[in-house]
Amino acid sequence: MIVSITPYGLQISHVRRCLSRTLLCVVLLSSASFAAQEGTETAAANTNYSIEIQADSAVFDEQKKLIQYDGSVIMRQGPLKISADSITIMSDDDGVTELIAKGNPVRYHQTKTATVPSIKAEADSIHYFKIDERMELTGQAFLEQNGQSFRAPRIEYRLTEQTLKALGHSADGPKGRVIMVIPPRTTQ
Repeated sequence: MIVSITPYGLQISHVRRCLSRTLLCVVLLSSASFAAQEGTETAAANTNYSIEIQADSAVFDEQKKLIQYDGSVIMRQGPLKISADSITIMSDDDGVTELIAKGNPVRYHQTKTATVPSIKAEADSIHYFKIDERMELTGQAFLEQNGQSFRAPRIEYRLTEQTLKALGHSADGPKGRVIMVIPPRTTQ
């Protein structure tokens, strides 16, 4: 079943069940995103925040377990904000399997909390893979945390292992350079 929400209203029923399952998946995804950095804000802690997704349109496909938001998409959950031209969320019975955000650029911002540092990221595409807790930023990728920043055609971040790999090329893009900026240490 495909369900569309447009500025003109809701079409077809069964949205509540599909939407609630999808929002639960988004809660689990967004709480995991970059939270492994310097302390761990658990998924349970982030579920205390409501999720707000704004878009020009949304299409739900219950058979494919897919939801796609298009047109100036803004997703917020507590200290997390993602802005993109489109966000596609794929799920199975266990929750989110993948999230793809595309834009010019996609902007990811995690405001500093007691357990998570402020993180900013931008790329033409941000792709999250639940199976191995991995995020790929491709196309003019940029990530900044605690004053340190990385810029490269592709950045891969493994949430569980807290490892980052910056590559001077992406599968379908031109070659480039990896740039890392480390601020000077300050002494008190």
